[in-house]
Amino acid sequence: MKLQRALPFRLFLSFLLVALVSSLASAQCLDVCYHTRAKVDSFIADLVAYDAAHFHIAHVDTIGWSRGDQLGVRYPLYAIKISDHPDQFEDEPTALIVGHIHAEEVIGLETMINYVWRLDSLYGLYRTLINNTQLYFVPTINPDGLEVISRNWDCTYRKNGYVPPQLDTCIVVNGMGQDSCGVDLNRQSNLNWIYGDSLWYPTALERFDYFRGAGPFSEPEAQALRDLSVQIKPTISAVFHSSRAGGNAERSIAAWNWEETTDGPAKSSPDCTAIGFLNNLYCDASNFGIRYHAAFHSKRNGELQDWFYRELGTIQFNTELGPPVNIQPHCDTLAVLVNQDRVALNWLLERLLNLGHLTQPPVTIHTFSGPDNSTPISAEWRYLNTWKAILNPWYTNEQFGSATTLLATPGTASFMARKEGFLPDTQTVTVYPNDPQSVNLHLTPLPWHTLNLALYDAASNRISGRVYLDAEFPHWVSVPAEGTSISLPEGSFRATAIGDGIDHMVLFRTFYLGGDETQEFHLPGSSTRMAESFESGLNGWTAGGAGNPWRTENDTTGLGFGASLCNAPTGYRAQYANNLNATLTYALPIALSSDTNNVAALTFWRRGRLDMPADSFFAEVLSDADTTWHTVAGYSDLEIPWTQSWANLTPYMGHTIQFRFRFKTDGVLGDLGLHIDDVQITTGMDAAAPVRPSVISYSYRITGSYPNPFNPSTTVSYEVAAPGLVKLVLFNTLGQEVRRYEVNAPAAGPQRLTWDGLSAAGSPVGSGLYFVQLQACGSISTHKLLLLR
Repeated sequence: MKLQRALPFRLFLSFLLVALVSSLASAQCLDVCYHTRAKVDSFIADLVAYDAAHFHIAHVDTIGWSRGDQLGVRYPLYAIKISDHPDQFEDEPTALIVGHIHAEEVIGLETMINYVWRLDSLYGLYRTLINNTQLYFVPTINPDGLEVISRNWDCTYRKNGYVPPQLDTCIVVNGMGQDSCGVDLNRQSNLNWIYGDSLWYPTALERFDYFRGAGPFSEPEAQALRDLSVQIKPTISAVFHSSRAGGNAERSIAAWNWEETTDGPAKSSPDCTAIGFLNNLYCDASNFGIRYHAAFHSKRNGELQDWFYRELGTIQFNTELGPPVNIQPHCDTLAVLVNQDRVALNWLLERLLNLGHLTQPPVTIHTFSGPDNSTPISAEWRYLNTWKAILNPWYTNEQFGSATTLLATPGTASFMARKEGFLPDTQTVTVYPNDPQSVNLHLTPLPWHTLNLALYDAASNRISGRVYLDAEFPHWVSVPAEGTSISLPEGSFRATAIGDGIDHMVLFRTFYLGGDETQEFHLPGSSTRMAESFESGLNGWTAGGAGNPWRTENDTTGLGFGASLCNAPTGYRAQYANNLNATLTYALPIALSSDTNNVAALTFWRRGRLDMPADSFFAEVLSDADTTWHTVAGYSDLEIPWTQSWANLTPYMGHTIQFRFRFKTDGVLGDLGLHIDDVQITTGMDAAAPVRPSVISYSYRITGSYPNPFNPSTTVSYEVAAPGLVKLVLFNTLGQEVRRYEVNAPAAGPQRLTWDGLSAAGSPVGSGLYFVQLQACGSISTHKLLLLR
């Protein structure tokens, strides 16, 4: 155990004022049965002393310190671990419970303290649960706010002890709203933080109360909770709240159903079925007093349950405890509530072992490697039945290469594990409703090699720059003038070489790394074939397709971009429309002459947000030798700062092309859209480029696809032996036709087809394996495609 005294902390401003607008003699916030911040310290000390004398199943750590600006004191943040070996991390499923996050909402703190004491003092009653799990409890992640409540300054205070630097004083007002100090610690995650409340968000009754902070995870309390969670990777979690206005009282809120209203559809999380099923059972477990009401989180505002699910695969319930008329009830009412809430909490923790209930069972994933394929390693794992690209990578733990999930519903379940330097593995198992399941995934190691990189200008002088290595696990490599080396696993790579400065052509190269080797890029000078900065608006561009979201707007980031292309309407947090398939075409043809040039590139900058992965932004090209627009770059960005993008246009050398952007959205949920600027198409002469043979004999065959795996679209490369009609048919693994294309090839040679992941009916198909088949003149060629949404 690590217990430390609270340390004095420098005042944010030497003249910091806590102005109590209402009288200090106002009614006491908490009855004597409640734990003030000081009483929490006493409880921790009593628990440690009792446990040392009895069962040795509790361990207390200080995981961080509070902000402390407001009071000039930083308080410790405690985490209590209950397990049969509490000083060790074991190969057991893990849970995390946070008792208190909003200062005024104290019922959860009392529920947790009561339950933790029962676990330790009644070990025999809970032996099976304690011996086979790791249970982490954070009594309060907001001791600053609890101290304000404990001192009776404001019984409706919500936030921590942050003092906004733009304010001269820190004002606390008794009653809802107007407390200028503090950050709402449940608006701090980096998932949709942008939609949280700014400091002066104009809610008349609750002004300042939901301030999201200066940035995602800007507060030390939020950082401490994040770091603990990433370390232990809990399977399930609950954070206790209470509803100040009563509207959310006795409610369990799960991730997510964004923008849920009575007017139309919302965007559900990929695992909403499993999460919703468990949430309903959790609510049923509370039903001997007032049953919790199960709900999905409908707002995108940086709340924790969304972040836990997306970042870690953790099912977390934002549990709003009652009663609806008083979030700090008197002691007799509190005792009834604590008994009710404790039963539901115990039921939730027992789900780690499926104790006493036939339900959605836990599935434990183990990832292995080594010479005998039995050495545990940490690797990314996916539940392929529901995985979509909006989810960040979930990892098995470092100690045992294990993770336990409650997301797999009964039936056939497929799991995949991958890690750089290893061949991935996929296993399919049957999950039974009453039987915990184990899945072992074995990753075969690949040999590693040294790749030497060097960049040169047109005069063969060494220059500095960057190389982007696009593979299953991509890398940006900074290359100084003297060159550099990087160790990489064996495999295929697509390299994009960018020199420092504006006069060098970007080069693209594909190679297979099968041993130590050197890749040198001689970057020629570039000739600009098209350039657009949008400083003159959209002159020279033509809007088309379904919808017209295009406009220009002055950039507000202060990075010197000036006017930029935008695809969202004006207004604070205005969102683009649904069901768009809008194009913006550059009016002039662009000649990519091949007499003095043999390579071409597109580059542009982008920033913003899209409803990932459903809404996508494409750069497309139409050649004078073709009748079909082809995607040369595609993006679905949840959130991205100004970032430069490149696409290879070398296959179009010797042709005149049309260029356009295309913006495609689904029928549910918009977002803030993208800004695009500094669009350029350039050409150059790459002396190291292979010379094309003068006579080429083509056949009917599919030559590849990129990207693959893909989301939301992929481009299939194929060739035809002669002009004429060819068919490309997409099938699923059951042999059912998904989509059919009939293409009239204008000439023999390489062709491309972009599949947007939609069925013939225009609806998105699910994640999984698909086959594209080329049929022409009696020839058949088949190629596998893996869609990962």
